[in-house]
Amino acid sequence: MLIAFTLSFDEVVVTLFTTSTENTLPTTTWAMQRYGIVPDLNAVSALTMMATVALALTAETMIRNGSARKH
Repeated sequence: MLIAFTLSFDEVVVTLFTTSTENTLPTTTWAMQRYGIVPDLNAVSALTMMATVALALTAETMIRNGSARKH
């Protein structure tokens, strides 16, 4: 599920053809971009970036803590 979510940001055209009538986050942001930069798009982009950084930092911390316990 996570890989599908990640790839849907990369392949907007494929996402548009495979989602049919459902709206996903990437298709919604793509539709918002067609009308210009709006505050909602800025907020969604900022939240997505913050979530990505938080997950990466959490994973890095877990990896470092796990490797420290092995020694």
